[in-house]
Amino acid sequence: MKKNNIIQFIKYCFVGGLATVFDWGTYSLLLYWNIEYLLATAGGFIVGIIINYIISKKTVFTTESKVGKYDLLLYFVIGLIGLCFSIALMYGFVDILSVNKIFARMITTAIVLIWNFLARKVIYK
Repeated sequence: MKKNNIIQFIKYCFVGGLATVFDWGTYSLLLYWNIEYLLATAGGFIVGIIINYIISKKTVFTTESKVGKYDLLLYFVIGLIGLCFSIALMYGFVDILSVNKIFARMITTAIVLIWNFLARKVIYK
């Protein structure tokens, strides 16, 4: 991996960490309100993706995207795919493997982080 890519990934992890705080905070709050855990996963993910987009555009992916005016749409499509991964992984961990919901969310977040970064990296020069 090139040095620029490593620095960009570190920045993305920092931004992702901040977005994750909002994601998990929303997820935990929704669980506290007795919202079903898969819906809570979706709610948290949506809040996190919005935070991630806003901050990433200013600090991580600052160059012009390869898709121009479709940038925001493609960013959210990648996020939607990530959300599908998250829900599938959460279901697998919680309902099939009986993993604690919070621990399952941590594992899922780490896996989906890699997908999101690599997919978004492709759309920027």
